[in-house]
Amino acid sequence: MTDTGLEGVQNDADDLPALPALMVELAGIKADELALRRKLKNVIDLLGARDSHVQQYYRDAIVGAGYKTAGDWRTSLAEAKAKHKASRRKERTTATLDAESRYLDEGGCIYIVDEDGGRTLLAEFDPRILSEVIRDDGTERLSLVQIRVTLPNGYTGEAEIPAEEAPKARKWAAIAVGAHATIMPMSRAEDHVWTATQILSRGRWTQTVRYAHTGWRNIGGKYRFLTTSGAIGADGLDPTVAVDLGSEALNRYWLPDPTAVAEGDLRAAVAASLDMLRIAPDAVMVPILAAVYRAPLPGDPETTVWVHGPSGSLKSAVLAVAQQHFGPAMNAKALPTSWTSTGNVLEGLANVLKDVLMVIDDYAPQSVANLATLNAAVDRVVRGSANAAGRQRMNADATIRPPKPPHAQLMSSGEDLPSGQSLRARMTAVPTEPGNVDKKLLTEAQKRGRDGVYALCMAGYVRWIASQMDANPTYANDLQQQIIDLRDDLGSGGHLRLPEATAGLLTGWRVFLDFAVAVKAVTATERDELFARCKAALGALAGEQHENTKLYEPVQIYLSAIDSALVGGYAHLADRKTNDVPELGGTIGYRQLGWERVASGDRVDYRPRGEQVGWIDKDGVYLYPANAHSVATAQAKRMHMPLATTKETLHKELHRQGILAAVSKDGKLVVSKRVGGTSLWVLHVRSEVLFNTTPAPTLDPVENDDQAAETSETRVAEVEQAPRDEQLDVFDGPPRCPACSFGFDEQGHALNCEAS
Repeated sequence: MTDTGLEGVQNDADDLPALPALMVELAGIKADELALRRKLKNVIDLLGARDSHVQQYYRDAIVGAGYKTAGDWRTSLAEAKAKHKASRRKERTTATLDAESRYLDEGGCIYIVDEDGGRTLLAEFDPRILSEVIRDDGTERLSLVQIRVTLPNGYTGEAEIPAEEAPKARKWAAIAVGAHATIMPMSRAEDHVWTATQILSRGRWTQTVRYAHTGWRNIGGKYRFLTTSGAIGADGLDPTVAVDLGSEALNRYWLPDPTAVAEGDLRAAVAASLDMLRIAPDAVMVPILAAVYRAPLPGDPETTVWVHGPSGSLKSAVLAVAQQHFGPAMNAKALPTSWTSTGNVLEGLANVLKDVLMVIDDYAPQSVANLATLNAAVDRVVRGSANAAGRQRMNADATIRPPKPPHAQLMSSGEDLPSGQSLRARMTAVPTEPGNVDKKLLTEAQKRGRDGVYALCMAGYVRWIASQMDANPTYANDLQQQIIDLRDDLGSGGHLRLPEATAGLLTGWRVFLDFAVAVKAVTATERDELFARCKAALGALAGEQHENTKLYEPVQIYLSAIDSALVGGYAHLADRKTNDVPELGGTIGYRQLGWERVASGDRVDYRPRGEQVGWIDKDGVYLYPANAHSVATAQAKRMHMPLATTKETLHKELHRQGILAAVSKDGKLVVSKRVGGTSLWVLHVRSEVLFNTTPAPTLDPVENDDQAAETSETRVAEVEQAPRDEQLDVFDGPPRCPACSFGFDEQGHALNCEAS
């Protein structure tokens, strides 16, 4: 027998006899065929679990000695192997595998270990979980996993991914180390890599909560105000509370520890904030500072402060100093955002920036298309803020996600105001002009802002509010009641939003002045005087805004649009009896009714312009409802004063405001009138109201022409008519020629103007 080096092969675990001893035993039982067969079967069964070279070693000896034929050996060994495999499968399904022994890290790589102790390369990098971060944005909690990936050469990189993305090992490994992340191709390779990462990192990672919003949170039973410096409570700043707002620009929201300075320094900071009133007139600075002081109060704000004026008014510079109450790094070139951002982005930022001031800079439309885009964003953000409402969204599995409404106190700058009565009522419009701002005082304020003086003032303010909230569980509700009481005290004239907006800003002043008294920055008497001064300034601003808001009521836009369309050549009125050029006297001219003079030799004729919207006679104007509404809607769009109200709603409002000269006795707002021998249902509008846009008292209903032949119609009390040049200035419309008051075309030329 050749020396193979396997003569001593024996496995104590499976009792496979050494070959020399086996051959002696077989020779001894050779005469007993049954015993020989049993022994051989037992040996071959044991060989079924051994390596092929061991099997071959035993085969050569046994077959060579004539105890088995080659064919019988192959058959018996195949059965033994199959039996062994079945046994191993059963063991794997019933026994608990030792997970720790399945994966191995060595030399900057990870391996998977098989049942026989062999190992297979899994990935050419060594991953470890560093931490699990719960990202809390106040609405949803998202679990994030931080993973460090180390290459064999020692290079490391990190990736932070949502927990549900963790099994996608190729993705996060590529994020961490790029193209060097190599995972071997095998069945369920990514699952193995992630499982190995979990097992090899077990017990070594941390779990933390990272807040992703500013403002108030109840942490450990105490109210805390979050900025990126930590959490400020009644006992000062806790820097161990992690806050990350997701970008460098937003992470500038940072407040210092108010307990780290002397009381005198905090008192001086509060006085410096109040001293900002001297930078510009009260009509400008009172609402700006009101927004600053209202921002950190619990509860969503009531209004958006909108500072508007021509370029050179230093709007952005003043608003930047106000913004620095929430972080000294937010200067005029580093404001949180601007109107160049999309509505989606602005709405998201306003949700994250809870209970702080958020200045949106530079509302400056550059074109008609840009104006529409800007106004859509303004409407979405400002309306959402005033209504405390966010868009409903869905998850990928079609379940509803919680809405994320704006929580920031919004303040905007721009050269103009966006249009719309409802939208403007949700704003506090603050007009300013070049020369309003004292540049020397502004420069001093900018230095204080950079030095963190205003941020220290705000830190002390929120610490004081935290103490109030901890001491009084109903503090937030009490503040809301204060706003309601102030709103009722201010009255309900005009749009209902205006008193509420003013009340919210006044509440900001009231609470801040109480804080100023508490830190001895002002006396109680000075507080009362300052509050009265602020109330007067905000009241005057609200009164002015009420008058301006009326210009954007749907009825006024409707009347203005029709008047503008007539003058601009987009529509005309015909004579009620002849359905031709009107025969009029008085101050209303043909051009005002949409007719142009056409001279042919010695003859002068009049030609209608645009679409016919109705008829006119000495008793009023008769608008054909469908045509009039269509023309008014189109003209309002050209005037950048969109008219989105339906005909039915407009007609009801025309009647409510007494603009209709007559209505039907059966309650219809249209009346039947004969026009050129044909009866039509029309809106009977007072001509003096249409051309002067002056409200009038409601009149009694009259019978229709078909019922009473116009014999019992109630006449309207005469209203003094204003000169035409004053009428043209009542509302903004298409530009008009100074020579003839006619509208200009798109090229800037007066339409049918004799002077031109």
